[in-house]
Amino acid sequence: WLPTWRPPNAGLDDPGRGDFTAEQMFPMAEALGAEAVTVLALYDPTVDPAIAGPLFAELCDRAAEHGLRLQLEFIPGSGLHDLAAAWAVVEAADRPNGGVLLDTWHFFRSASSFELLAEIQAEKIFALQLEDAPVEPPPDLGWECLHARLVPGEGELDLDRLMATIAGKVPRLSGPEVFSDEFASLSPAELGARLGDASRRYLG
Repeated sequence: WLPTWRPPNAGLDDPGRGDFTAEQMFPMAEALGAEAVTVLALYDPTVDPAIAGPLFAELCDRAAEHGLRLQLEFIPGSGLHDLAAAWAVVEAADRPNGGVLLDTWHFFRSASSFELLAEIQAEKIFALQLEDAPVEPPPDLGWECLHARLVPGEGELDLDRLMATIAGKVPRLSGPEVFSDEFASLSPAELGARLGDASRRYLG
């Protein structure tokens, strides 16, 4: 969706390649009964909201034709590296079906602002992804992101403060997103029970 996007140096089967066009993605999402599609700037340089805002607005308009919302996700090291960067694009686009996805690992690892988070309207936080981590980041954030996230409540991130900041604004699309090599041996039922119990502490 951005003119700066280039395919990553990855295999053809890597989902990070993002080779689907909007014309392909939106009908698929609609057919599957999805209500939202996550939008990233994973392989882009730092995004200029003056350029990205109108492009995101156009993408939102196309998504609306399929009854879809678009949730912009910020990721440390990507073109949208923190909450402020993603929010600037959402504000510039000014579309009712455009909002942000709040991921707790991304929020803390990008040193995003609690003050800004408190200012964002409830209807603009489309989804919440919960995970934990040690308070001190490792040298390789990319590795931790994909291999060593922790179950909510089993790390040192101030999830209680984050949840208090968005009290009354927790979206319906909320749940855990824990990438962890440690859990590879667990059955789906075991992992689901562990993550479900931990997440309910924060989601009620």
